[in-house]
Amino acid sequence: MRPAESVPEDDDAAERPAARSPVERAAVAFPALVLLALLLCSFMDVVGRGLFNSPLPGAVELSELMMALLVASALPLVTAKRAHIVVDFLDPLLGRRLKLIQEALVSVVSVVLLAILAWRLAIQTLDMAAYNAITAFLSVPTWPVVGFMAAMCAIAGVLHLALLIRLLRHGDDR
Repeated sequence: MRPAESVPEDDDAAERPAARSPVERAAVAFPALVLLALLLCSFMDVVGRGLFNSPLPGAVELSELMMALLVASALPLVTAKRAHIVVDFLDPLLGRRLKLIQEALVSVVSVVLLAILAWRLAIQTLDMAAYNAITAFLSVPTWPVVGFMAAMCAIAGVLHLALLIRLLRHGDDR
């Protein structure tokens, strides 16, 4: 048996991820909860339709709203983690410098497109709120969902800008 002072305090401390901030925990939890709600909505609709010949009223509308929330809420998280789908079949042909230029160009295009998308969604939100746009069956106001989408696009754009600045300052140190 080894003396206590020679035993490492925590064997897997280096492998453990850093503690998440409350913002990061919320950014992970919200899409997970929306996905769970979407799953439950679909499950209740299928069970109601199959067993009781009575589908969940408004299930399609609820699913549409939850899908919009799910995709929009995941966008900043995926951006921050740099987990977007990447087609990299040309990377072996490019040198380090061309890869950095390509990554910078993709970031610039992403920032511009997300800014335009956030701007247009914000305008759409204001228009929808002005005429009180609602869903056809459940009469749920739709402008808050569109406003949330605008905010998430704006946040993702800012994150892409931060990634671009880091890339330009430090190169490819992830």
